[in-house]
Amino acid sequence: MYITTRTYRKWGKNEMPGDIAVDSISDYQMGELNRLKEWLYRKRTQVRAERSRAERRQKRKEEVEKRKAEQPALFEF
Repeated sequence: MYITTRTYRKWGKNEMPGDIAVDSISDYQMGELNRLKEWLYRKRTQVRAERSRAERRQKRKEEVEKRKAEQPALFEF
């Protein structure tokens, strides 16, 4: 609810009802929130890197197959 309250205020949306608005959290909760944000960032960058590697692998594989199709083998056993 803390993040929701901050987001509502940041974007100038309708004010959060007072009974559910959370203006502050404890230091422990802030640390846990920061840990969550770091974890999300790490996972996002890992997925981006894995996708990039997979695309490069696929591109290399397609190039090799294309080369094989264009260049007939001189000797086939």
